[in-house]
Amino acid sequence: MRTDRVLELDVGGMTRLDLSTVDHLCRMAFHARRLGVRLRLRGVSPQLHDLLDLAGVCDACGCDSPRGDLRLEAQRQPEKRKELLRVEEEGDPRDASIGELQDLE
Repeated sequence: MRTDRVLELDVGGMTRLDLSTVDHLCRMAFHARRLGVRLRLRGVSPQLHDLLDLAGVCDACGCDSPRGDLRLEAQRQPEKRKELLRVEEEGDPRDASIGELQDLE
């Protein structure tokens, strides 16, 4: 259901930012949508935006990025390693298996 009615909620003064905050905002967005109204959050702090983004509900809560459309994505970097060299094993001359192998030469 598409609607032009928008409820703007100023969340700039929110100080308690945790998952219960995310839960309350999601419930408000859900109830607003059931009534045919779209919720839009204003004054979203970067911390609240990151929390909503982490929970995956930015779009559902009508959260615009406080930094524009900048989105950070984790990228993997290949690990820099030294090239492995062949390892020469030294044997104990008292080891019977080493002595037997030397007799074969």
